[in-house]
Amino acid sequence: MTRSKIIFALALASATVLGVFAFGAAEQKVAQPVPASPAPFPCERVGPDFTLGSGRTIEEAEEEESVVIADSGGIRSVPFGHANEDWLKLRASLHSGDVLHSFERGSSYGGYLALRSGCVVGQLTLWVS
Repeated sequence: MTRSKIIFALALASATVLGVFAFGAAEQKVAQPVPASPAPFPCERVGPDFTLGSGRTIEEAEEEESVVIADSGGIRSVPFGHANEDWLKLRASLHSGDVLHSFERGSSYGGYLALRSGCVVGQLTLWVS
């Protein structure tokens, strides 16, 4: 094989290898799977035996339900008083657009429901009779 044929063969082989890598990379970008949308959350509607108050933001609920408590942390004002730990868990689970409603279920119990698109996604019970 002559020197020019060897150089041509190496150049052809290099171009083929580079072309495969370049094509493979481009193909890989196009072929990346699109992440699936999260599954819709289960929708539990508010029952007919619940009475709902008007919708509130997190800030409005915290202001309305601020309670002065005395505990090992001293005397302080905290949202939802001794139910503050449960409130913080509910608050952490809320998404933008969720709405809080005060509720009563007859004379049995009451508190707040968190609604997302009309579905109950959380509950904070504040009183039970």
